[in-house]
Amino acid sequence: MTTPSTLHRLDAVFEGDVQGVGFRWTVLRIVGDRFPSVTGEIENLHDGTVRLAAEDTPGELRRLLDTILVSRLAPGIQSVRHAFTPIPRRRYSFFSPR
Repeated sequence: MTTPSTLHRLDAVFEGDVQGVGFRWTVLRIVGDRFPSVTGEIENLHDGTVRLAAEDTPGELRRLLDTILVSRLAPGIQSVRHAFTPIPRRRYSFFSPR
């Protein structure tokens, strides 16, 4: 269990061939299979990008991002803008697509 001081949020926006290719569902499966303590959401944005908001410890969030970047989705990702921010408590109770 994480303490409030160790919680962070990863906000990431993926650009490239990331919509219509199962991106959200693949990330949902990655989180469910390998990162059960991560909470948050993933959604398609109107500009063709995909936004990820994930919460957990910094180490788990870095591993999640690294896992996405080497997954079957990697060839379609042209760039990713991301930031890690400390948070006092979780906003999300689970991880889900939006």
